[in-house]
Amino acid sequence: MKRELVESYFDWNEIRLEAYLRIDPQLIELEGECEKTMDELKPYIEKYGHEFWTIIDRIISARHAVEAYISREMYIRGFLDYERLVCEIERDV
Repeated sequence: MKRELVESYFDWNEIRLEAYLRIDPQLIELEGECEKTMDELKPYIEKYGHEFWTIIDRIISARHAVEAYISREMYIRGFLDYERLVCEIERDV
């Protein structure tokens, strides 16, 4: 019984995954591009190792910092726009 349950769960997930891949063929294309890029980067990774990953981490951290800054600015601007709209409505009333 337990084995049948596991097998049916596995089969169901496999069917869902295959359906998803049929729906989004671009996913397969992107996976191929990722593999190609990793193959291109492999010599650099082997040569520079730890330094390479440190640089990648710094780039990702900088990107996250910029995204956080932009999100904060968008939130502030959205709040200010909302406040301006409320003040205009209150002024008209």
